[in-house]
Formats: sequence, structure tokens, C-alpha cells
Amino acid sequence: MLQPHVEYLDTNIVFAKIQDFDVHYAGDFVYSSGSGGFDLNYNSGGSTGNCCAMFMGPADTTTFAIESGSAIYVPKNGVGYFVEITYKCNCPFYFDIKTPTNTRSIVGFNTRNEWNKPYINITYAIDVTPGTDVKLVFKMPSDASIPKQEVLIDDIKLIYLP
Repeated sequence: MLQPHVEYLDTNIVFAKIQDFDVHYAGDFVYSSGSGGFDLNYNSGGSTGNCCAMFMGPADTTTFAIESGSAIYVPKNGVGYFVEITYKCNCPFYFDIKTPTNTRSIVGFNTRNEWNKPYINITYAIDVTPGTDVKLVFKMPSDASIPKQEVLIDDIKLIYLP
């Protein structure tokens, strides 16, 4: 299994949002919609410290979503935006961005039994979505074929190059 080590080469990188869930600040991520539950200080026993856990059971029949509690200012005009996330899940889930006037779907994630760390270029989505105040949204649709759906998310970073 590959275990890449990443260094940020550009010293001008701005970390607009960093959340590792080892220390929880009220309002960092909040319930957004649907039925299910979440824990912002979940000890998964396998990630680097605590993580965020989203859960759904067989009685949950809608899409469950959480979002960043406060909006993150994102300047426009060709700035390079990336989201870095570490996750593990037993069901599909999705990542969106949301402004006060619009929501844009970014990417879906498939089941992963091991921790995975993708880097997602969201520059185009930021540029074409109206508004400069963005929230990060993670949503999990109900799947009755999975008795206990679980998505574990850790080390979320929203990075941009000014």
C-alpha cells in the first residue's frame, strides 16, 4: 500500500479551514439536515487521534448531512483551491460546497475500509458558484442494505494559493 508523504512547496499557501477533530470548537461542524447522528470527537482507534463520525441506522430514511458551522471567506478570480480530507467509510458519501445562494456537488466517495487521503481541486467550483462565503458539506444517503452506515472523516483542510 502506498503511503505518500506530502509537503506544501509553496510558502504562500493559505489554510482557510483546518479541522482535525482532536480539539473540538463549538460550531466547527454542525447538523445540516436529515436523519442520523454524528460525533465530532469519535475515537476510531485507527486514525490520527479523534475524527468526525456520521452514523445512520435502518430506521433513518433520508440523506444525513453535516456542514462547517461558519462560512469561510473565499476570494475569487483564479485562486487555486484544494480540499484535503482523510476518510474511511462502509457506504458512499458526498462532498458539496454551499453558499448562501447555491449548493454545488463536488465529488462522491465509495466504500473504503482503510483510511484514504484524497486532494480535491475545487477551483472551478469556487469560481462559478455565486458568493464568497462557503461552507463545506458532507452528506450520506440512506441505504437500507447496510444495517449501520458509518462515515469517518478526519483532517479536513481547505487550502488556497493567493
